[in-house]
Amino acid sequence: PEDPEFQYVSTALQGVDRISRIVEVTLNFSRPTVPDIQDVDLNSLIPQSLELCSSVIKRKEITVDLAFNENLPKISADSKQLQQVFINLITNAADAIKSKGTITISTYIEKGSRVNDGEYAIVSIEDTGAGIPPDDLPKIFNPFFTRKADGTGLGLPITQRILHNHSGIIDVESTVGQGTTFYIKIPVPVYK
Repeated sequence: PEDPEFQYVSTALQGVDRISRIVEVTLNFSRPTVPDIQDVDLNSLIPQSLELCSSVIKRKEITVDLAFNENLPKISADSKQLQQVFINLITNAADAIKSKGTITISTYIEKGSRVNDGEYAIVSIEDTGAGIPPDDLPKIFNPFFTRKADGTGLGLPITQRILHNHSGIIDVESTVGQGTTFYIKIPVPVYK
């Protein structure tokens, strides 16, 4: 550590770690994965996902509010892939909050808008962060689009692809200076 070159080596190693992460995320994005479909309880999966994001949340003064529909039916999904969706969105929410704010995660049921549609299990993840500028909103699901200095721009495209593979939908509402809400909509299976 006392060597004058130590700082250069340390900086270079941090750069190598960042490149390694980008390559890993890029490879994961390009590899098609087949979901391992099972019955999933979203109300149990969300707290597990929050636990995995705790280090990001604890870096700031963030309150997490949970509002779960206790009668939310189980869905058919790959729990590991959905956990990745929640981790991506919760991390983004925490990153959007400057130093102090709230992340509210809610679950509820919604009827589809078309005649043939059944019910959807909805998870909304709302933050009181900076919000997304209107010019950026149409681009957020484009691969490699990011405004984060250390971001890869692949979190939201991966999230969208996972939900598409589950016949799900992701919607977003955002107001600059007030925050952002992502809505994850996953069909509730109809058992006969």
